[in-house]
Amino acid sequence: MSIKVKMELVANSGIFITAGDSTILLDGIFGENPFFSQPVSEMQKAVFGMASKYKDIDYLIFTHRHIDHFSSMYLDEYISNNEVKKVYIPRLKQETNSLEDKSSLLSRTLIEKVEEYYIPFGKYHKEELTQNCTLTYFRSVHMGGGEYQDTRHYTIMLTIEEKNYIFAADADYMVKNFEVIKDIPNLTAVFINPLFFTNTKGQNILDNLKPEKVVIYHIPFEDEDKMGLRKLVTRDILKYKDKPYKIIALTEKDQEI
Repeated sequence: MSIKVKMELVANSGIFITAGDSTILLDGIFGENPFFSQPVSEMQKAVFGMASKYKDIDYLIFTHRHIDHFSSMYLDEYISNNEVKKVYIPRLKQETNSLEDKSSLLSRTLIEKVEEYYIPFGKYHKEELTQNCTLTYFRSVHMGGGEYQDTRHYTIMLTIEEKNYIFAADADYMVKNFEVIKDIPNLTAVFINPLFFTNTKGQNILDNLKPEKVVIYHIPFEDEDKMGLRKLVTRDILKYKDKPYKIIALTEKDQEI
């Protein structure tokens, strides 16, 4: 009997996943930042142990340590105030750029639940989270050029009952970022940001991956969209409406797919 899978937008690249009795949060505990949406109230409640649908999430996974994806301060509070099975955070280099949250976790009594992971380019790591769900992560270049060259950024793939879901976060639209999974079968959905979707190279990668769905996320909410990304997404959905995959834009709080 198949398990029920639900995926819900928190904000930015934050995705809350329910797979049967298990819960997973990707890039959902982050800090205040100037260009993207701010932490939502339901997540803030959970961080400090208050009643919330985001309380006691089993697995917390982060693609990289930029403040619009990750906050060590809030994560420390969360794992102190919630029942968590495991946390996955990219390991920092000794020298990192100023955009990364370089703080160490303070909850030493809970440090055994935290895996600061590292894997070089061209390799991948696979780990079973539950009987029905496997985590795979692999290194990918962060978009934006030299300013982000030191960022340890990873693309996440979740395999739930043989269906594959890729979460690219801020991965650049370069072929080498996806070489590890270029022949992956049963690709149900690829989650990418608006700048990836609008770029011709990004479109070529999607054509080669052949997903059933392309989900555009990391879009600010309407009252926080300082860069006009929502208009860009609306335009590009019309532009690429004849693509063989279904296009979904996650633009609203609690929006589900």
